[in-house]
Amino acid sequence: CRVADTRNAAGPFGGPSITAASVRSFAIPQSACNIPATAQAYSLNVTVVPEAPLSYLTLWPAGQPQPLVSTLNSGGSIVVANAAIVPAGSGGAVSVYASNQTDVILDINGYFAP
Repeated sequence: CRVADTRNAAGPFGGPSITAASVRSFAIPQSACNIPATAQAYSLNVTVVPEAPLSYLTLWPAGQPQPLVSTLNSGGSIVVANAAIVPAGSGGAVSVYASNQTDVILDINGYFAP
């Protein structure tokens, strides 16, 4: 189920693109995917559509400190996808950081129940 796509219209799960060196959070249970608020983690497919080379993109539980890790990279300015399991953060949200401007697509293919 498509949780977020920043290529689409403005709104909590749509555009605008994620700007360089910025963070945006997505409350997964509030999406249209019917994910319960009690979910403890998510199995996500994250795809980037960068406008230029993307040094890295990171996902982590919202409300936690940003980790110094990369979930994916796109040095060649190409569309890249990667799977990630991310714990649910504050309000069931996950945070996304992009080193450079990019569009982000989040698809959920499962979740972990308590």
